[in-house]
Amino acid sequence: MPRILAAALLAVGVCTFAQAEELEIAVQDGLDGYRGTADVMMYQPASVAEVNYGRYPVLSMGINRWNERQASLLRFDLSDIPPGARVRSARLVLRALAGVYPFRDLTVDARELTQANSGWVEGDGDGTRVPTPGAACWSFLSHDDRRWAGKPGAGEAGVDYSTTWSAEATVPEKGGAEAIFELPADVVQRWIERPETNAGLRLWPEMAAEKGDAVAFSSSEADDQDLRPRLVLALEADGAVLAAINRDRARRLLETAAAELAEVRREMARGGLPAAVERRLKQLEAGLDDARRELLSGEVAPGAVERARRELEGRRASLAALRRRLPIERGREWARDNGGPAEFALAVQRPTVKVFREAELLDCPFADAATVRLAGNEHEAVQVAIVPLDADLGAVTWEVSGFDDPALRVSVAPVGYVRENRPQYADVRRDTQWWPDPILDFLASIDEIPRGEVRPLWLDVHAGGDARPGRHDGELIVRAAGVEPRRLRLRVEVFDFALPVEQHLKTIWGMSEANFGRF
Repeated sequence: MPRILAAALLAVGVCTFAQAEELEIAVQDGLDGYRGTADVMMYQPASVAEVNYGRYPVLSMGINRWNERQASLLRFDLSDIPPGARVRSARLVLRALAGVYPFRDLTVDARELTQANSGWVEGDGDGTRVPTPGAACWSFLSHDDRRWAGKPGAGEAGVDYSTTWSAEATVPEKGGAEAIFELPADVVQRWIERPETNAGLRLWPEMAAEKGDAVAFSSSEADDQDLRPRLVLALEADGAVLAAINRDRARRLLETAAAELAEVRREMARGGLPAAVERRLKQLEAGLDDARRELLSGEVAPGAVERARRELEGRRASLAALRRRLPIERGREWARDNGGPAEFALAVQRPTVKVFREAELLDCPFADAATVRLAGNEHEAVQVAIVPLDADLGAVTWEVSGFDDPALRVSVAPVGYVRENRPQYADVRRDTQWWPDPILDFLASIDEIPRGEVRPLWLDVHAGGDARPGRHDGELIVRAAGVEPRRLRLRVEVFDFALPVEQHLKTIWGMSEANFGRF
């Protein structure tokens, strides 16, 4: 990860000796633009011993229930802290995950990696069983051209890691607690003054002796920033060093804000920027330019930096609100440009993509036409999402007309939602608990679609074996109480062949009423 430091100033006071000032800074990925944490889990079994877990959200260590070993490495880049700052104390704070491990209270040891193991790279592997060249894993410091100085997993005392000191923290049975490691101040001071000596820490519970003596901490890839590894330093510095830290903080704050704003603009632009969104983005960009001129024009005072930090949080909130508004703003602009009622719009999505209930999660284009292609004796589908723009829609109905081939049938049914809890193993992150799933073919209308939500219609097209090849044109008409109907052209292309009626493909499915009953 790039070597960036944005120190979070938590307290500033004037000491009575040597005219020094004391301050406490917290270093954590995502905090004020800091991106200098490197951490990686290493896993022992032969099947994964050469696999990189650098992008994994968890740092595991110890002996799991299958008697397999895991160890983790952690390093903070401190090279941007001025060498004139004196370290009075250093606390490493890790958050243990709650769950099965550990089976008992477990003490975890943090030891400094030796210089023989310096230069390890976190890597971007997510545990997929394909080695990541140049990255750390159980078997290699750098896959597959450099092994650990001593044993695999950097596990040889005195060779892979120092035995001069150990910082310890105890994690209670089943985890779920914060673990605080008191690191030697002189070691962290050396990391600041001589960054090349900072090889990082090896995390391992030396008391581990049996299955279940394992613990898992959140890594720097955790979704929740507050759960990521944090290094808290109490520093002593004169005014010049404090000013240098403040200048660096201001610079990183501005760089972070500019990068976030540019990324949001690029992301939004992929689907088109409505005029209202473009105007708001320009206002935010102008405000950022003003802040840059104010903060970097001269000496940066602590108060100005804190104000900039608050403004950054406000800008993030504005961008989040703008993201939520974006689908509706696109719908409004589309409705103005394409005629028809201004109260709602229609968006078209493939049948293989889920359309979520919240309008802010809508990620498909607004359109006045949809196309389906299929063979004879085949079913194909398309989804049409009904999107209220400025008010609730009531008494929504629909009908399909225009198709003149009796072998071509189009049925329409709303898609329903079920409330779900995200399974532990699911790699899906959505800001909703409502999951589109059932096709409600017993409904011929929708009582209400609240503003801020959408309702997809599932259009199932079936072509019989004797359906006429070529293009067929029809129309979907959607009506709501008190507003004009909106029409969407349906284009169905039937191929000049038909699928066999009887299938001969053997499968491994084994479903029965008995199985359903047991479930």
